[in-house]
Amino acid sequence: MLENVYHLILTVTRDCNLHCQYCFEQDKQRYRQEKMTLECFQKFLDLLCYERRKNPGTGPALEICFHGGEPLLAGRARLQQFIDEAHRQLGKDRVFFSLQTNGTLLDKDWTDWAEKNNCHISISLDGYNYRANRLRFTRQEFARKNPLRRGVKISGVLALLTRNNLSSLIPFLLYLFHRHRLDCTRVNAAELVNAPGPCQEELTGTLLTKKFYIPLLRCMAFWPWFSEYHIRTALQDFAAGYLYTRDEKYPNSGCVLCGAKFCGAGNGIINLLPDGDLWACQRSLGLESYRLGSVYDPPDYFGLASFGKLFGLAYQMAQSIRAKRCDTCFAADICDHGCRAFALLKTQGAAAIRPEIACETYKSLKKYLGKDPYNHLVLFAFLHKFPVRKERSLIQIEIPRRLDTINGHHEIGWIRDPQIQIFNKDNKIWITFAKKRVSPPLLFWLTAAGWRRRSKRP
Repeated sequence: MLENVYHLILTVTRDCNLHCQYCFEQDKQRYRQEKMTLECFQKFLDLLCYERRKNPGTGPALEICFHGGEPLLAGRARLQQFIDEAHRQLGKDRVFFSLQTNGTLLDKDWTDWAEKNNCHISISLDGYNYRANRLRFTRQEFARKNPLRRGVKISGVLALLTRNNLSSLIPFLLYLFHRHRLDCTRVNAAELVNAPGPCQEELTGTLLTKKFYIPLLRCMAFWPWFSEYHIRTALQDFAAGYLYTRDEKYPNSGCVLCGAKFCGAGNGIINLLPDGDLWACQRSLGLESYRLGSVYDPPDYFGLASFGKLFGLAYQMAQSIRAKRCDTCFAADICDHGCRAFALLKTQGAAAIRPEIACETYKSLKKYLGKDPYNHLVLFAFLHKFPVRKERSLIQIEIPRRLDTINGHHEIGWIRDPQIQIFNKDNKIWITFAKKRVSPPLLFWLTAAGWRRRSKRP
């Protein structure tokens, strides 16, 4: 079960110093002073190394994300023990670290510790003012604990989108881009799994696209190097479907932490709790089908128990895809189906896909991308740093022969759009289309890039 794990969500404590209203773990009092022991972590590493020795040739590099609760409550000394033990058993070049925190306890000592251990810090924050964060903080807590005001160094931000901060989140992303040089913040639509049925704070898919994704794409025309994780992924998948042909010899590669069509929870991703329980992911707590055992259980020598669990999860998702006729949907190439665990919790096990979120979001987004494909192909090239040139009345983009996405592998093939021409120059593949099809803001950046390129010539 563990031989393919590349991302470990290490819940070092479920204790937390905040009480966010949308958190999927509301009963914080049960976990006061709870902390993972070094023995529990060693048991997991022993099990991981055993599985990898049993299946030689497997075993990608492992990223360990310190998670919670609030992981900083565990203390630097305890986290340092975990890092040293992982280095000892896996090797320094085979393990990487990150830390997801609410940022309230961050200070210079923590950032110096993270820099010393090459641990990337990401904070959870929903905006730059109290109104956007009122589901997380009281007004006094926000004034006292806002990590951005304290000037701490961070590597990323995770924001949850609700009706509460819908109008202020794009300015917040621009603030992070210009002030903290964060060019790809992650924004997840909040799903209040503790309340059955639709909630007032939740967004429908149509509203999410209309009020956030489409304005964000328009904003990106003025700052084409700035983006958001889900939009970046959608643009990549759109370009792959528009310019490439999928190579069916290679299967879907599984999700890269909640960004893919077929969830990797339990296979590539696993969650270890302080009591030694192994779950498919941290979002699935409460779904018994997602519990994969414990590090204290007897070894599963033949892997039959873990295979049965993973097969059950995959079969359940396949049934949902078939019932919703997802394979025949025109937005299938960019849709990620949403979070399966959240959907099961929200519907009390009735459905693995929430059409009011996943279907509405990606159908409306695909319609918008398809209305103006040329601007979005230019944005895709900017975000992936492909050469883009404005030559007289044409736009030229150099694209790779092969494009690998989290949803599969794609080879350059027949392009259905007659307005796009493809040619080979110096053994490189270029596409070209009319300049008039690109918006003025993007043309300005292309012109500026051309001036800069010419000024560097000897």
